Formats: sequence, C-alpha cells, structure tokens
Amino acid sequence: MNIFGYTFEKKVEATNLTNRRVKRSSDIPADYSELTRVKQDVGKWRRAVIYAEAKHNHNRQEYYRLLKDVVLDNHLSSVIEQRKNGTLCREVCFHNSDGTENEEVTKLFHASWFVKLRSLMMDAKFYGFTLVDLGELVDFKFPTLTQVPRQFVKPEYGIVVNNPSDTTGIAIDDPKYAKWNVFFGENEDLGLLMKAAPWTLWKKTAVGYWSEYCEKFGMPMRIGKTNVNDEVLKENMERALRDMGSSFYAVLHIDDEIELKETFNTQAFDIYDKLVERANSELSKLILSQTGTTDEKTYAGSANVHQDVLGSLIERDVLWHDYNLNEVLKPVLIALGFPLGDGYFETGYEEKASIKDRIDMVAKFLPFMKFDKESLEEEFGIKIESMIDKAAPVKKPITNDLRKYYDSL
Repeated sequence: MNIFGYTFEKKVEATNLTNRRVKRSSDIPADYSELTRVKQDVGKWRRAVIYAEAKHNHNRQEYYRLLKDVVLDNHLSSVIEQRKNGTLCREVCFHNSDGTENEEVTKLFHASWFVKLRSLMMDAKFYGFTLVDLGELVDFKFPTLTQVPRQFVKPEYGIVVNNPSDTTGIAIDDPKYAKWNVFFGENEDLGLLMKAAPWTLWKKTAVGYWSEYCEKFGMPMRIGKTNVNDEVLKENMERALRDMGSSFYAVLHIDDEIELKETFNTQAFDIYDKLVERANSELSKLILSQTGTTDEKTYAGSANVHQDVLGSLIERDVLWHDYNLNEVLKPVLIALGFPLGDGYFETGYEEKASIKDRIDMVAKFLPFMKFDKESLEEEFGIKIESMIDKAAPVKKPITNDLRKYYDSL
C-alpha cells in the first residue's frame, strides 16, 4: 500500500529496531515533490491565500509555490534563522520522572535525524502545518526521515492526497501509519510567511525598479547622429556604439533627439531605498518582534530592550518546542520501542553570562573571598602569574588585569 510516497511491505514490531520498515517505491509519481517556480506578485499572493483558506476545498499548492520565491529574500532568511537558532542551538536533555538527567537516553538523540526533526518542527512556525514521515528505523535512528511535501497535505481534512485538488486521501491518523509520522502546527495555520510574503514582493519590485533607474540615469547615454541613409553605414555606427560599453545608446537622424526626463527630486533613489528599508524593518518586527538585533544603527540602550524582547520570544518558542517533543514525538517513539518511560524532554534555558558580566562578578567578590587560580584561567583563557592573598591591603591589580583583558576584546 502506498502512503506519503512510500510502499509498505510489512508491519514491523516495535521491539525489532533494526528491520527496514519501508522501501522506496519505483512507481512514485515523478512530480510528487516538484513545485516549479513562476513569477510572483501581490495579486497572486492574495489568490493563493484565498485558495488555501477556502471553506470547501482547501488547496495550498499555489500558496507553497509562492513561498518558494518568498524565502529567497536574504533579510527574511536571516531573521528566520536567527529565530530558529534561538531554540535549536540549545541542548536538549532527557530527564527521568524524578528530574535527574538520563544520560544514556539523551545520547540516543545526539544524532543528525533529531537535529533535522527539530528544524522541521520550528519550520511549522513559518510555513504552518508540517507533516514529517519518520521513515525507516535502524538502531534507534531514522536515517530516511523526511518532510511530506506540504502541497499534498490537507490538515483541515486530516489526509494526504495524490493531487492537491483532491478531497479524499490517506488519513494521517490511521492507526496503521500513525506511529510512523508526526505533525506540528495548527490545522488551519498558514504560518508567519503568509504575512511576510507581500513585504518581500513589494521589496523585490522596488529593487527591480531601482535597478532600472540606475540603468537609465546612472550611466550616460551614447547618441550617434547621422544624415546618411545608407543602412550599412547605420549598422556600422550602431555596432561601434554597442562595442563602446554596456550603457544604452541610440542611432538617430541628425534632426532627431531623445530627451530623458528625470524627477525634480535630486535623491529620487531614496524612494526605493526607503521602501527596501521599511520592508526589512517590517519583516524583522514580524519574525523577531523587534528590529534592534538586526539594525546596525540601534543604540546600546535600546538594543538591550530589543534583546530582552527577543529573549522572551525565544523562551516562548522553547516552551512550544518542548511541548511538541513531549506531547507529540514522545508517544510515537515509545510505540516504536524507545526506552522513554515516564521521563520527559527539556531544552536548556540557562544562558551563560557575557564575559563582561563574569569579569565584573569576579571583581566585586575579590575583596571578600579567594578564587581558584586554575578555574579563573579556564574561565577567561588567560595565564595568571600569581594570586594576591585576600588579606593583603591591595586588591586592585587583578581587578585591573581582568578589566584590561575585557577592554582588549
């Protein structure tokens, strides 16, 4: 039986962790995962959203076709990665029910498949409902884990279809296959990229017009005039003008002329630059809830506030991430034989203090306590010649050395 583009050969017991569950089918439709690119504009975005939100037959094919172009935007890609990395760069540990870490089980998830799964999970924030086929299970790993192409998934109906326009298909929660797939996100959610799309399209249009403006007014136009009607001579002049450089040119009769009317605004390019800047600002607000961590002009004081806003957003992402690990992924893994029991996943929340904060902390405590020389050398990566006894009247040299080290960074 085919499901999600695979042929199931036989049912595998949860205790048999080395058997191959599935085999790639040779009769998978060639266009199953293909979503060709076409030129996009705001009008197509609006129609794609209408089709995706249709009450009677949801069709997300054109919406996800549009998103293939939207995510090519450099600024958007950057802020998405920044948002994802806030969660994905934190270590995930598995704890026993009493709160102690189970190091043996934690090691099972130090694998590439788990990194990929977490990334796909976070993608649901931006793309909406995401269905993941775990694939074959070998030695507690899923080497063929893959995301089911979104245009073939209809979460509103809970099915996977062969054609995006179909209204019937294979049930995602079918008991035969439910333990081989996991899904993240809400059924009707189209993700944050739905709101980001028009800004990237307006930005792309502005850059295109800006490029055309530069072509017309950034380089001088070459004009060749002649009163000769001989076509051969005209072609020779045109060839000469063409070979002179890349700027545009014209071959005219001696009585003809071309006049290029430029706007009275001496900084006309600003209208394009400001639109691009505004689009980037809006994208940062949408994805990161602030602009201070991506704007090089931000002042130190306001940057700290923006960093706190981003930190709160990341903490919420971590809570959502851990919920999916424990409530969505864990039951599936237990059904497949993973020794998880009553334990739970937890992503680290603690963030290490900056070098400046750690140096200030040591400096404040120096008059009151002794520090281990080796620990300080390991913490700050500097060689300490000797430690001054806390009873000595002078405490400043080490403090000054630490501050000088920080200032030299």
